[in-house]
Amino acid sequence: MPCLEHVDIPRAPTKNRKRYVQAGVAAGGLILITILLASLKLPVGDQLPDRDPLKAGILKLFKSYQARFNRQASLYAAESYDAALLAKEALIKVGGDVSKLPQGFEQIKKFPGTSGEFTFSPEKHSGLSKKDIVLVNWRDGRFNLVDYV
Repeated sequence: MPCLEHVDIPRAPTKNRKRYVQAGVAAGGLILITILLASLKLPVGDQLPDRDPLKAGILKLFKSYQARFNRQASLYAAESYDAALLAKEALIKVGGDVSKLPQGFEQIKKFPGTSGEFTFSPEKHSGLSKKDIVLVNWRDGRFNLVDYV
């Protein structure tokens, strides 16, 4: 069985894909579960079925970011985008009262972000759920969607 001598996995899988070392047969079927808060479907957004409620938003972010910055959107860009939109939504829900921002977040339900569909409550502060996780593998120089429920 071939072994991996070195694999440098960057924090932002959609940025600088050349940093992934081609490991041949040993990495050909490598499966990763994307569990980072803001990158659950982002690396394979273009491969999601059209019925996925997040696909259009992810593709819009990709296109807008590429046009403005002349590079691919990183996971950090997507996280920041979601955070800004969620903060705006939370402030709207509490009439702009910053002191009530936590209560504003807790009122957000089914908010479509690039990371997933956010739903908060007094007991649930992550906003995301298992349905926002997809299985991907690394093949042919990019992440590929392996399983979609």
